[in-house]
Amino acid sequence: MQAAVGDMRTQSFYGFAVILQMYLNNNSSTQHQIFNEDSLTFFMPVDRELSKFTLSPEHLEDFLLSHSMTMTLQFSDLIHFPTGTTVPSGLHDRMIKIQNHGKSNFYVNDAQVITPNVCVNSMMIKCHGIDSVIKYGNDDYSNNRRIDRAPVAGTVRSPPKTYSVSPRPRSSIHGHY
Repeated sequence: MQAAVGDMRTQSFYGFAVILQMYLNNNSSTQHQIFNEDSLTFFMPVDRELSKFTLSPEHLEDFLLSHSMTMTLQFSDLIHFPTGTTVPSGLHDRMIKIQNHGKSNFYVNDAQVITPNVCVNSMMIKCHGIDSVIKYGNDDYSNNRRIDRAPVAGTVRSPPKTYSVSPRPRSSIHGHY
């Protein structure tokens, strides 16, 4: 996990790295079983968008789960998903809908992948930068509403806390295809 966090920081996804570190530091390994999965893919909102978002400590895990899939997917794997494909997020009953209009126009729900393949130094964790927080219908993490945990077999789990993340300027869309 630390290699992935290092990659996140290297590519200026400081806010997501901080949220992940806070979660990992505040929970024992038995409490965050999602991170014991064999493989994960994170979709990380840019700091500019995270700074607009209020996240309470008791919702850290739900936030992370809603921005993850329990499979390792590089962008070269994602780009093969046709538009309309739905893939389970780490949260029970929360599906990520793919909109694939090519490498520079690929979306997960309403968030565009703008920096693919951020996590390159971890074999089992892959991550991609997105231009906004992933939304699921009427869910609003800032109102402290609980979200169902994912089932133990296959998807992922949940509890969470309130932090605001300061943005770092990002000059342009960048990454590897």
